[in-house]
Amino acid sequence: MTDANERKWVQSRGGHQSFTGPKEVYDVEEAICQVRNLGHAQALTQSRRLHQYRLEWIDQLEARYRGNPGKPLIHLSDLPRKTAIRVSEDGLALLRELWETIKRMHGTRAAKKLGLENIYSCAVARYYAYITLESLRRAEENVNWNIDQLEPYVMQIKCHKNNWPKEIEPNLPFDFLNEDGAAILAYYTDSKHANCVFTNKDMELHELVKGAVERVVGRMRVKTSVYEGITETNWSLLLPTLVAIAGVNTKPRQKIANNPAPLWLFTAPKNVVSAYLRALWTAEGMARFMRCVQTVVVPQLEPYRHIIATKPAVTPYNRLPTEAKETIYQHPSFLLASAVLLQRSFGIDATLKPSVAYSDYRKELTVLWTTEITSITEINKFSKLIDFDGTAKHLLLRQRIHESSSPSPFYSKRVAKELISLYPIRLMMLREESRYKVYASVYPRPPPSRQIRSLAVAIFDQKGRLVQSLGSDMFLGEYGHHFTKTQARMGVESTLEAEFGISMEEGDVNIVTEKEVDRLIKKAKRGGFHVYVSAENVPSERALYLKAIYRLELGNRVWPEKETMEIIRTVGNEDEAGLKKLVADYLRRAYRYSLETDEIHFVTQKELQKLRSLTA
Repeated sequence: MTDANERKWVQSRGGHQSFTGPKEVYDVEEAICQVRNLGHAQALTQSRRLHQYRLEWIDQLEARYRGNPGKPLIHLSDLPRKTAIRVSEDGLALLRELWETIKRMHGTRAAKKLGLENIYSCAVARYYAYITLESLRRAEENVNWNIDQLEPYVMQIKCHKNNWPKEIEPNLPFDFLNEDGAAILAYYTDSKHANCVFTNKDMELHELVKGAVERVVGRMRVKTSVYEGITETNWSLLLPTLVAIAGVNTKPRQKIANNPAPLWLFTAPKNVVSAYLRALWTAEGMARFMRCVQTVVVPQLEPYRHIIATKPAVTPYNRLPTEAKETIYQHPSFLLASAVLLQRSFGIDATLKPSVAYSDYRKELTVLWTTEITSITEINKFSKLIDFDGTAKHLLLRQRIHESSSPSPFYSKRVAKELISLYPIRLMMLREESRYKVYASVYPRPPPSRQIRSLAVAIFDQKGRLVQSLGSDMFLGEYGHHFTKTQARMGVESTLEAEFGISMEEGDVNIVTEKEVDRLIKKAKRGGFHVYVSAENVPSERALYLKAIYRLELGNRVWPEKETMEIIRTVGNEDEAGLKKLVADYLRRAYRYSLETDEIHFVTQKELQKLRSLTA
């Protein structure tokens, strides 16, 4: 665009010329350097943690960014060739001048052979109101002319595939390097990948996104409807095109595309980055727990499909074999991995870790990744620098800060620490002579394999508490000429004895339907196992700080339940039994655990290391 045309564009919108040049092109190498610097800082900060930020993720992000760096300012020349535009009279005058230039250089007959007659039909003969960018691109190839000169005069624009709405009054060039543009890209995570239909239950967010789209893209007809309790807002199909040019791959579904945050955000002003993170946490975050989640399809988990549950059931990450865990860590959520680095640019420390794996209804092996902010100091930073867009989540964040107003002993040297280790506690093994009730759903594989496989298995103690549930498609033995329930019971009994060292008696194993097992699991409370807690009691603050919780299940298998800071309010004069009762109440509320106080054990730091070494 020439300087004269740029001045016309500014004057036509009643504004003043500002910020030109840097928006046109950003330094990709500088942005990638910023990614690497933030990544190394994050990895160094978390080098001693259970879930570390891996250096290999930085290399993976760089590879993705070099393949699709994206751009924040989108011109006419960046749009697909089939895009059609309608220009004002001044724009038609420019097209007539272009046609005269073409005639002088090539002649009318040659111009038609070059496919340039549409310029004549639109600007001179006025046969058509719209002209496609494909015709104008042909002119660029044959004449020294720039299609972006028409930007100040474009009155309406429509996508070639778009049937509803057909027309947009565009704000050319489309500028995403602002708070509204960054928010649109973040809210794309709550949109359908094919058409950018925004889906969310919160009507306040729909109005917010509508305003952002109108300010960045332009005025258009918008249709909002409710489908199965979810509110949907439909836009022009030009919107996913713009999102793709800005740096987000919109062709495959999101959990297959695994898009990172656009690269240019790493060199954007802080208010723009803050707007992006605020929209992302509003769309995908949980304010009460300060977690943000994202799913990623990991086809490389195919060898472990037999041990991964099918949705709605899930398999916790900690229950997967070591090889499967490493495979998952090699395929992180790039969106959360890049968001963690953007938060690091504000000095906010967040943990990134996989939570669960499952097979969805498309039979795609999926991993749920979570980024979590646990320290009250970091949550306060988040509140001041980022926050949430929605009123409901904003209020939940205020409540979370108010409830956690007491300082953490990790960040205050003046707090008197009282480590709970009244006497040495040995790791107590579950007694093999305990009686259990088992409900199993099985199916037989036809000959020649004749295998008995599980659909669902639930183990209950004598108090009716769910001790453990086992995954589907577990090998339970083989049957003879005909499959019978007796053979199925024998297979379940032998498997439980071999896997967990528990012996079953007649009547302890019940073969039922898969639906019945699921009903019993959903109805029951968890219990019948031991929980080991690493904590610090600070009577002066009337607080019990939980640092880690480990669960000892059947077969003496140890699982980490929690490795983050939580605070339990105390009176300040509780003995060990009183503190155990408070922990039992916390576990009942947080995890639906129904535990007796003799099933809860406080451990020292040395014993905590022992538990970590026993983790499966």
